[in-house]
Amino acid sequence: MNQRKIIVSVVAIVLLCVATKWINTIVSSTKKKPEPKVTVVSDPLVKVQTVANMPVMPQLITEGKFTSSEQISVSLEGKGTLQSAIDLKEGSIFKKGQRIAYVIDEQTMASYNASMSKYHQVLTSAMVDIEMEYPEFTSKWQDFSNQIKQNKLPKLPLENNSRLSNYLSSKGVFNGYYELKAQQNALTKRSFYAPFDGFVLTVLLQNGSFVNGTSKICEIAPLNKLEVDFSIDQQFAESVKIGSKVSINNAQATIIRVGQKISNVTQQKIFTAQLINNTNQLLVGEFVKIVVPLSKNKVEASLIPAFCLNKENVFLVQKGNTLTTQKITVVGERNDSVYVTGLKNKDVILLEAYSNFNSNQKVRLK
Repeated sequence: MNQRKIIVSVVAIVLLCVATKWINTIVSSTKKKPEPKVTVVSDPLVKVQTVANMPVMPQLITEGKFTSSEQISVSLEGKGTLQSAIDLKEGSIFKKGQRIAYVIDEQTMASYNASMSKYHQVLTSAMVDIEMEYPEFTSKWQDFSNQIKQNKLPKLPLENNSRLSNYLSSKGVFNGYYELKAQQNALTKRSFYAPFDGFVLTVLLQNGSFVNGTSKICEIAPLNKLEVDFSIDQQFAESVKIGSKVSINNAQATIIRVGQKISNVTQQKIFTAQLINNTNQLLVGEFVKIVVPLSKNKVEASLIPAFCLNKENVFLVQKGNTLTTQKITVVGERNDSVYVTGLKNKDVILLEAYSNFNSNQKVRLK
């Protein structure tokens, strides 16, 4: 009896499984299969510009920084304490012939003053004989002696009287004078006088510093000899030559050097312009705007952003909003834009990065 129950239970379970599978098959067959997704590609939305040609002077606008075309390192002979005769700070201005700095050597100065005192004694002794033997020459030699007494070294009086000359020579008046002159020249070399109107470029030693004869004190530069380096693309380089005029912050400058090497990175050529007259008080280290003329005649050109070019091509938007390639010629630059020829008035150009589009591609206009 138990065996029969087991068999019946097994058969019931099998039938239940079969029935469940049959029902699931019927249900799944009645479900609709999902339709495949369809990707819709729309034409890109773009910015455009309508061309309006205008008469322009072909030119480049670039930037540079002023440097000095001439600078001098100042050093003084002798050892001693540095004393400045001007406010020795970077940017301080001075005039031509103005003393800038000098060295105080107390030992050398004391020796010079002692020699002056000794020489005055020689003159005082000689004056007694001059007044007695050569009264007609007393006045000029007395004046000379008085200046020596005041620690000044004037010009030696000219003496045409041979007897008086021999007497003065025997007393050591001439030799003493030339020895003093040599000492004075040595002291003069311890002072530096400005060779031009200029300014202090850099300060290397402060007032009161000890100098030893080889120490550099400062660097100076003239006010009116400023120059600036700038780079332009190789395609424009042939239009700019030595002697060409450029405008720097509304001041005139002349091209004085043309680099003979093209940068491997930028493919640009380096030019150097020197300021003609610094009427605007431009300064070393100042960043300036440089306008470089490329022609003396105006041309009809359009100003467009540089990013929408690919060398000598731009995209035009034709009827049906289809892109076509148009060849142009760059005749000038201004900041991030370029002046180009080869476009007609009312042409519609694509104001997007050239590399992102293709010829015959359709677009939508913003």
